[in-house]
Amino acid sequence: MEHISNSLVENKINQFSEMIYENNKKFNLTGFKTLEDVRSKLVKNSIVDLSRLNVPRGTSVVDMGTGSGVPGVVLAILNENLSFFLLDSNSKKCGFIKDACIELGLNNVTVHSVRIEEYARENRGRFDCVVSRAFAPVYYNFELALPMLKKEGVLYIYSHYDYSDLSKGLRRFCEQLGGCGYKTPFNEGITVKKTKKTPLLYPRKFPVIKREAQLIPETA
Repeated sequence: MEHISNSLVENKINQFSEMIYENNKKFNLTGFKTLEDVRSKLVKNSIVDLSRLNVPRGTSVVDMGTGSGVPGVVLAILNENLSFFLLDSNSKKCGFIKDACIELGLNNVTVHSVRIEEYARENRGRFDCVVSRAFAPVYYNFELALPMLKKEGVLYIYSHYDYSDLSKGLRRFCEQLGGCGYKTPFNEGITVKKTKKTPLLYPRKFPVIKREAQLIPETA
C-alpha cells in the first residue's frame, strides 16, 4: 500500500470506504463485513503509484472488472490528471459507482456496464494502461486487456505472483497477444508491456476464453 499524504485525498478515500460499507448489503459490493476491513483490506490496499508505470499526464486507464469501484475510483481520487474508464457487467454496481463519483466530485471517471470482451473488441489499441484486481484468472486478463492497450501500454494485475511465477504456457500466450512481462515496480503483482499489435482474433467470445484458460496452468 502506498502512503497517502494529502488530507483531502485521504478524506475522499475514507468517504468512499464508508459508501462501500453502507451500500454493501444492497449491491453485494464486497465480502468484507466491517468498515475497518473495507477501508484497510479493500480500499487502501488497492493503492499503487501509477507514476511508477511511466504513465504520462492525460493517460487513459481502464479498470477491468471494477466491481465495487476498486481500484478504479481509488486511483482516480489519487490521480486527477488521468482519465479512468471503469468496466463491469453488473449494472447495479455500476450505478453505485456513478453515484459515488458524483458525491466524491470526481470528473475523471467514466463507468461502463458492459461485457468486457465486447468492449475490448470495440476499443482496440485505445488505452495507455489497464489495471485489474480480483477480476479473473491471469489468462482472462491477458486476452481481454492486451487488445485494448496502445503499443507501449501497460497492464498491471494485482497479484501475489509476478510475471516470472507464471507458467511457460501462460507467458507464451501473453507474447502471442503482443505482451512482454517485466519485473513489477511495486512490491508484488504482474506487469506486462504491450510491444506489438494483438492479432485481430483476440479477444474471442467468453466461452472460448474460459475453455482455453482451463488448458494452461497459471503458475510454473
